[in-house]
Amino acid sequence: MEVCKKFLPGMAVGLSHPKVTVHVADGFKFIAEKKQFYDVIITDSSDPVGPAVPLFQQNYFQLMSEALKPNGVVCSQAGTFWSSRKFVTETYKTVKKVFPAAGYAFTTIPTYPDGVIGFALGSLNPDISFKDPVQTFSDEELDRLNMKYYTSDVHRAAFALPKFINDTFR
Repeated sequence: MEVCKKFLPGMAVGLSHPKVTVHVADGFKFIAEKKQFYDVIITDSSDPVGPAVPLFQQNYFQLMSEALKPNGVVCSQAGTFWSSRKFVTETYKTVKKVFPAAGYAFTTIPTYPDGVIGFALGSLNPDISFKDPVQTFSDEELDRLNMKYYTSDVHRAAFALPKFINDTFR
């Protein structure tokens, strides 16, 4: 993290945000000790290879569900459907087994393989609509918040999936 702060300060800026607390620990042990504690859990892990494989399995999503408050949401890196459709589908179906509400969104990331990355979302609230932004922002607010990419339209578009992906989720 210190190297990132030094050489990639634009990417590391969130690590120093006053609302962020970074914990470096065994994630499974850490999350198992937090019952109904979090509103949101975001897992930005590496791909499901080697030691990262457990971060895509049902027991990890179960631990996260237990760590969420009743209306909580998880968001986990879920790969790209262009080159790892099986992984994307398995991750989405795992989230769907654990959470009453599940979703999949994607965005463009030029440095990521295929230029796309996906996210599996889950919530304990069965009535949640992931596609609809909880809050919308004016252009002036987006500028003030230094939001260079996000808009409500981009949010909604992230959930507009190609038919072949929707078909694999059924």
